[in-house]
Amino acid sequence: MTYYRLIVLGATGMYTYGDLAGSPELAKLAVGNLQRRDRRLGVVALKEAGGTWSDCAHVRYENPVLIEAEEAAGDWAVGAAESHARRV
Repeated sequence: MTYYRLIVLGATGMYTYGDLAGSPELAKLAVGNLQRRDRRLGVVALKEAGGTWSDCAHVRYENPVLIEAEEAAGDWAVGAAESHARRV
């Protein structure tokens, strides 16, 4: 199965990605704890890799593939609904 996640481009750390979602559109709504800090956002596709880690039931993913990105920081309004979208 393939999942999608909103990410902050060019940044690393625990506040640089959103929650997993079933489609790119839903990924823009599932921001989680993402903090943009005036950087561009993108959406990546994460495909499940075969098997799971034997010592702790986590799913492994293949390398993420960038499928969409903002032209400029702040182009996308992301959040729970269009009328209540927040700029992160």
